[in-house]
Amino acid sequence: MMENAKVDPAKISLVGLRVLKAHFESSITDINEVALARFNVGMKSESAFNLQENYRRLVIFVKIKAVGEGGAVLDAVAEYQIAFDFIIDNLNDFVEFEEDKEHFNVSPVIGATVAGIAYSTCRGIVFDRTQGTDFNGVILPVINPHQLLDQDSFSDL
Repeated sequence: MMENAKVDPAKISLVGLRVLKAHFESSITDINEVALARFNVGMKSESAFNLQENYRRLVIFVKIKAVGEGGAVLDAVAEYQIAFDFIIDNLNDFVEFEEDKEHFNVSPVIGATVAGIAYSTCRGIVFDRTQGTDFNGVILPVINPHQLLDQDSFSDL
């Protein structure tokens, strides 16, 4: 059944959003005297499900480090953890149970759809939260939502 399931945006509701962690740390005394070149960004996500309630939680972890000219990592870092709670009316259409009937797999189609919604919201939150800091409004990169689900660049940063 999972292969034939179609995403219907009307059946997806973002019912909760909570910033679990918003941490900014910098020992730079005057950002205007530092040759800030770019930011390195690392991300990962974790998911939880309650299939009986059609509920999915997606937590996005973001780490941002300032980089100076010549590639020198500066002593300025920000970390965010943001939890997104979704109700997906037809979530079970995207679930396939394994033989043991306890473990299950969720279709990457609904995974990427929910990740895309959450990540785009996360981008706005991080931009807003970094305004007025040494980072002066970081715009997170546009990514393929599958990348957020499949890769961990957060731990590497």
